[in-house]
Amino acid sequence: MAVDTTYGSGGRLDLPLGAADTAVDASGKLLAAGYFGAPESRSGALWRFNPDGSPDPTFNRGGLATLAGVGPDSGLEWNAVLPLPDGAIVVAGKQRQQLTDGTQRERPVLARYNADGTLDKSFGGEGDDDGVLLPAGGTSDGMIADLARLPDGRILAGGNVVDQPPDDFYDVALWRFNADGTPDATFGAGGFRQQDVEAEDYLRAVAAAPDGSFFINDQHGVFAFKADGTLRGRVSDPAAFHGVVAPTPDGKFVVATVVLGGTDSNPRFTTTVRRYLADGTPDPGFGSGPGGGTTLAIGERGDVAAAVAVLPGGGTLVAAGSLEENYAQHSTLVRLAPDGALDSAFGVNGVFTEPFLGGAGPLLPLAGGRLLIVGRRWTGRTPRRPPAKRSSRTSSTPASSSTPAAPTARSGRAGSSKSSAPGPPRRRAGS
Repeated sequence: MAVDTTYGSGGRLDLPLGAADTAVDASGKLLAAGYFGAPESRSGALWRFNPDGSPDPTFNRGGLATLAGVGPDSGLEWNAVLPLPDGAIVVAGKQRQQLTDGTQRERPVLARYNADGTLDKSFGGEGDDDGVLLPAGGTSDGMIADLARLPDGRILAGGNVVDQPPDDFYDVALWRFNADGTPDATFGAGGFRQQDVEAEDYLRAVAAAPDGSFFINDQHGVFAFKADGTLRGRVSDPAAFHGVVAPTPDGKFVVATVVLGGTDSNPRFTTTVRRYLADGTPDPGFGSGPGGGTTLAIGERGDVAAAVAVLPGGGTLVAAGSLEENYAQHSTLVRLAPDGALDSAFGVNGVFTEPFLGGAGPLLPLAGGRLLIVGRRWTGRTPRRPPAKRSSRTSSTPASSSTPAAPTARSGRAGSSKSSAPGPPRRRAGS
């Protein structure tokens, strides 16, 4: 692999501050969803970039579509973006409203844009005249963290709602919508399910399987759900504090989990990649490490997986943040062969490292064998905007090998890059 210097500026595109999620649409254009403005008056922001990284002038106002919060003293933030096959774009997140007693309330919010960047006011059916949905669910604060398109065109939204006092921790929240944005009455109660998976839940991402079932990445690991929203159980190491998952076309699924070891002053992170059969048992044909699977050993302090993708031919691509002894982080891509061994035809002994990007990089496949790697960079301890770098195959990569050009499944949803880095463990209502 090599950096594609024709993309952006020298192969790098600095995304706007406030960008929270990215995806690539069917035409190869990059979408970024997030916000801009002060917390109490933020507007949801959706950017679209051409395949060369330049702003798309045909999208709304010079490549940017914005949406203000509904009602006085309110702000809106998009956490997730989902491109649809017809060019439409679904975004979701939270609306924050300042209450008269000085506290704040957050509500989940969902909208759909047309391909030209105008708001689709038909979304949500006849009962909604502005196209902006505030779905019911829970009795307190809530938000949507991620979106996935199901095989039949319905939309699955995963997020969090605050549980009841006295604990005020988050529960997992799941919504399912018909393609027109109306709640799917066959799912839970009026299209909504609230699930107490573990104590102090915090959902980060959802991933749909070919049969309509799905997985969630919770702060306690990866969990499997039936198509009707009932919990099947944990599919990750019980000791893991983080995990990402990618269903395979044949009903199996690949999970990368991260276990924190060492001490507070000397932490160590261990990422292990395992493939499971449809019934949840480990696939004996994948990996050779203790307990099955393949353990990454790249960073001096270990590696934290951010995304996993299943490649044509059965290989696996893992994006991870590799941590060095001085706590510097690099974005790393690891390609595994169908049997779970490091693929020596990729990078250096199966590993490609991009030192410029600090932390892990989710995966966005592009046409022509290219791949967008989305990561973050810092100056000292101050976070900087998340850049996207595009890499391309080098001529030395065998044409017959499975390159990371077109993953068939990945963490989150098709064509997306929901960052799965560990997030807030809980949030109190009104905070």
